[in-house]
Amino acid sequence: MSPTPPLLCTGHLAEATHPVHGTPVVASGPAPIGLGLRRCERHRVEAGDLATAWANDVPVLATPVLVWWAELAAMEALAGHLPPGWMSVGATHEIEHAGPSLPGAEVEVVAELVAAEGRRYRFRVEATDGDRVVFHGHHERGAVERARFVSRLAGLSGATGQSDLSERCEGART
Repeated sequence: MSPTPPLLCTGHLAEATHPVHGTPVVASGPAPIGLGLRRCERHRVEAGDLATAWANDVPVLATPVLVWWAELAAMEALAGHLPPGWMSVGATHEIEHAGPSLPGAEVEVVAELVAAEGRRYRFRVEATDGDRVVFHGHHERGAVERARFVSRLAGLSGATGQSDLSERCEGART
C-alpha cells in the first residue's frame, strides 16, 4: 500500500474552498458539499498548549490540543456551507499523535473532506511541524439544527452523566 500523500497548506486559506476551482463551495442546506473541501489553520505552540498544562511533566504540544485544532479546522471548513441556524458537532476521532512539537513551534493543521453521507462529514486531518507530520487521522462531524440541539441540553440537566462503566471505575480510583 502506498503512503497517503501529505496534506499541505498552500498559502493561507481564509475560507474553505473547492480544491480545483479555489472558489467557495455552496450548499443549500446540509446538502451535498464537495469532497476535497479543505481548511488550513496555523497555530503557534504556547504554554497553555503544552502537556504540562494537562497533568503531564513533559513540555511538548499536548495531544488533546492537536485533537481540538483538528476539530476547529473541520468545523471552520463546514461553517460557511451549512444553512442558517445549523452547526456541526464533533462525533468521532481516529488519530495518531506521531511526534512532539516544542514551545514556539508553528504547527499547520489541515482538514480535508473525504466522505459525506447525509448530515455526516468525514475529514482527513493532519498536522505538520515544519516538514514533519506530527499528527494524522480522521475526524467526523455531524450537521445539526442549533436550536434543536440546544433545546435537548435542558433535558440533560437532571441526568447523572454516569454509565455503568463510570460506576465500575469508582472502585478502581486510588
